[in-house]
Amino acid sequence: MSISTVGSSSLALENSCPVNLVSSLLGRRVVEEMRQKPQCVAKEARERELSYLNGRMHSVSLLVANLIIKTIAALKANNFEALDANPGDMGCQNRALALRNLYKIGLPTDEELTELEQAAFRIKKSVQDRKGGAKHADKSSPDEFFQNEIHSLRVSKEMEYALHCFLSKMLVQKYEVLEDGRTREKSNVNQLSNLSPRIENILESGLRTSILENNQTKLSLLSLEAVRREAAEISTLPSAEKELMEMMLSPERTHLYTQNAAYDPKTFGCHFYEVKTLLHQLRESEGVICFKSIVPKGQESFSLFFKSPLPGADFVPVPEELISPLDPVVVFEAVSHVDSNTCRDLLMERGFTDVILSQIAKEDPYEHGSRIEHIEIPSALDEVVFYKGLGEGITFLTVDHVYFTVKK
Repeated sequence: MSISTVGSSSLALENSCPVNLVSSLLGRRVVEEMRQKPQCVAKEARERELSYLNGRMHSVSLLVANLIIKTIAALKANNFEALDANPGDMGCQNRALALRNLYKIGLPTDEELTELEQAAFRIKKSVQDRKGGAKHADKSSPDEFFQNEIHSLRVSKEMEYALHCFLSKMLVQKYEVLEDGRTREKSNVNQLSNLSPRIENILESGLRTSILENNQTKLSLLSLEAVRREAAEISTLPSAEKELMEMMLSPERTHLYTQNAAYDPKTFGCHFYEVKTLLHQLRESEGVICFKSIVPKGQESFSLFFKSPLPGADFVPVPEELISPLDPVVVFEAVSHVDSNTCRDLLMERGFTDVILSQIAKEDPYEHGSRIEHIEIPSALDEVVFYKGLGEGITFLTVDHVYFTVKK
């Protein structure tokens, strides 16, 4: 385990510099492979080499183009469930907050979406023409095509984030359903074929795995950077409490961790303070929360809606009909061990914020297997220990997942 030294550049800055799309999405190793020039001189050997290099480049180009097209379709439809990513960093609360912020401020812009979508369709058409041998097809070498058509793409930091979220969600597969209805997921590199058919037969396993690992590493870092920015903007907390929260989310208190030394590490912040940031941002902005119960297959789930009545105040129940269509909503999914009315009453009696934080305090503070002793600031440790003790007496729910959506 090591401590992160990466800076805290923020998400959703209007003047943020454009990002090289493929360098971010594919990572350096894959980009270098795509820029590989043909080496063979003999005619037959060169033709075989060009066929091999073109096949890889076309497959990766289609992956990028289809990822852009599908991500934009999800954004236009306000289908944020399609961006409910899981890169294995235990940071769903960070993405809920980051995506909510992007939705509220209207980024990426319609202009960017239109231009990028047109570029993606143009790339798909060019690849299809090259593969089909059309007379008007681009005749450049695979490395030149990749450099001119793919590597030249630039996007905003907000679009970069949305693309990584969609890719991560696309890579996830459910592998287990627990008796109480909770599901367990893991990333599967073979899911890349949903974006580029037959890529598993064309692109080497190591390169496909590199795309997956790059996505996990990049998305975990971007998500934590976004939460740092949100924490800095909170104004309704006492200054000492806010300062502690920012300290616990700082790069110096971040864990870079991987279970396998052969893989790049993912970024883990302290989950307690990530969730605390989410809750207090929602309280300050009078945001809407939906508490959604998880139930076994065949049983009926229930949803309860809550909202802060004034900036900074704790959440109170609100009738669902008062939530307008397209209002931003953060969903807390949890197993409820009581009926809906009792659950609502207990959440109000114990305080919504305190109940949620008491459940988060029971979990590993950073990566799986981390211990409470890894919280090195005494005042932060005291706060987490207090809420953990509080949680011992709160057993009517088990929080499982947090995500962002809009009211249908």
